[in-house]
Amino acid sequence: MAPGFGSLPELWLRVTNGENPLRASSKDLLNPIALIQKYYDPQSELYRILIIHSVLVTAKALQLARDYLKNHPKAKVDLALIEEAAMLHDVGIFRCHAPEIMCIGAEPYICHGIVGREIVEKEGLPRHAVVCERHTGVGITRDEVIPYGLLMASNQ
Repeated sequence: MAPGFGSLPELWLRVTNGENPLRASSKDLLNPIALIQKYYDPQSELYRILIIHSVLVTAKALQLARDYLKNHPKAKVDLALIEEAAMLHDVGIFRCHAPEIMCIGAEPYICHGIVGREIVEKEGLPRHAVVCERHTGVGITRDEVIPYGLLMASNQ
């Protein structure tokens, strides 16, 4: 479990109560959980899987960013963007096919980043959308993508 966030059941209880346990203050910032709930049934197993995974990824991303800032105190790092985008990075999975994690959509799972980008752009969050788009496909070359007809970012 991520340090300082309690057990997984405690974390889940906080999330189901609409709280973002990673955020100290949510006054003027995007609420990624509310955005996710526009596309996912909060009672579904897929929602539970997505939220738990996203909270853990977000905790790790924030930990890495804070560690970086300790070593580079003059660096400009947008912790709010990191937090929000990490929570949203997998928002497109519901439209993809990965039945082992309750995703019953039509798109290949590798495309969930592109699908997520479309969703998050439609929500008016272009910087967050780039994170969705680019977190998948690391190490896959253009020559490997084309024969399989995978949708990838046109500039990758």
